[in-house]
Amino acid sequence: MNVMSICNPVVLLHGRISSHLQMSKPADYLSHLGWHIYSLSFEPSTVELGLEHWARQI
Repeated sequence: MNVMSICNPVVLLHGRISSHLQMSKPADYLSHLGWHIYSLSFEPSTVELGLEHWARQI
């Protein structure tokens, strides 16, 4: 069986004070390997509203 045909989805999450744009290179690479990529941007990108707020956005 081809390994690429059984790849699970990958969720890429950026760090504080950044966005999904910083995940474009790893996303492109993993996508090229056959992974299904979901790259999210949190609003706001700082944790001023708490991690629970970010968790609800996922």
